[in-house]
Amino acid sequence: MSVLMKRTIGEIAAANPDAERLFEILGIDYSCHGNLSLREACGAVGLDPEKVHRSIDQLPRGAEVNWLEQPVSKLLEHLRDDSHPALGSAIGAAAAALAADCAICSSYPHKVARLRVAFGALADRLRPHMSREDHILFPLIEHLDGCWTRAEHPTIQFAGGVGGAVQTLILDHGAMIAHLDEVNDVVGEIIDQPMPCRQLIESLRALDHELREHIHLENNVLFPRALALDAAAVPEHAMG
Repeated sequence: MSVLMKRTIGEIAAANPDAERLFEILGIDYSCHGNLSLREACGAVGLDPEKVHRSIDQLPRGAEVNWLEQPVSKLLEHLRDDSHPALGSAIGAAAAALAADCAICSSYPHKVARLRVAFGALADRLRPHMSREDHILFPLIEHLDGCWTRAEHPTIQFAGGVGGAVQTLILDHGAMIAHLDEVNDVVGEIIDQPMPCRQLIESLRALDHELREHIHLENNVLFPRALALDAAAVPEHAMG
């Protein structure tokens, strides 16, 4: 069996970001279900794994970052300084498109109303989620990583440990993807309209990609490494 076929789709996406777009087109959930092997993930959506394997092999190998090979500090910097602002901008653009007085959108008001409800639920969960990461989890992981690098004992304690915080955020991710799927269901109906609103659709698709990529980098790359750092850390009082 090919090595690629045995690898998880999270590993494949982290090693070659172009695979993310392919998985999105094919409907393969590489973010919340990145622990599945390529064969398992293809089976879940009724795709031929050999054909998907060939498509991945044909993807270009550009200068994109392989996050599996980057230090934790670099990944944290990317998530905090690049990914979170990009998500904020995508949320803002989608909110503006949904709030606009659009003549095209007025021809399907019930669908736009459903979109606003689903989008509102997603935005309400995403904003505090990113704040918790920026102000609580990321600094803790940064501290653990620094202690590991310097062979020091961690001095910051967190109730429930990293595992509890990670589990809460993973559940949050699942809920956000569920809201995103609701958004995409309505977007699919709008696309079937005689005159779909391109601005609205493009803003929501951009949000879809940003969010899935963000969740993928956390679930499949950052969180496993954070848990390993937490497990390896020995509090100073335990050494006495």
